[in-house]
Amino acid sequence: MVATEAAWRDGDAWQRELLTVLDRNRRRVHEVLRSRLPHLRHHLPEATYLAWIDARALRLERPPVERVLATGGVLLDGGSPFGPGADGFLRLNFATSHGVLEDILTGLTRALAPDNAQEQNDLTPGHTPDRSFFRCR
Repeated sequence: MVATEAAWRDGDAWQRELLTVLDRNRRRVHEVLRSRLPHLRHHLPEATYLAWIDARALRLERPPVERVLATGGVLLDGGSPFGPGADGFLRLNFATSHGVLEDILTGLTRALAPDNAQEQNDLTPGHTPDRSFFRCR
């Protein structure tokens, strides 16, 4: 009860700062994905600190979460625990410091950049991923 009262009374500045950091981070994730990994699909999140990244266009032989860990040295959440049809997705939590976020984005880029397409088992030109995973359930 005391903590709740303190948060209501004194938490405004902390909350404003937190929202500023989350906004900066979500925009940074979006910017890097658009500029360095344009073959991945992503929508700028509006009400969360989690970025969903659709890597199905890569048509990897193994889940993208494994490739990002092995090649980029970054552990993200893979999509499969979140339901059928989500195997080709990654979930990135951007509620972190600037430095950690940059490390995550560097590893993600190293693992999934277009220059690695041949090695990754290839970006398929003209492939349009099925959007069924995005439907409300």
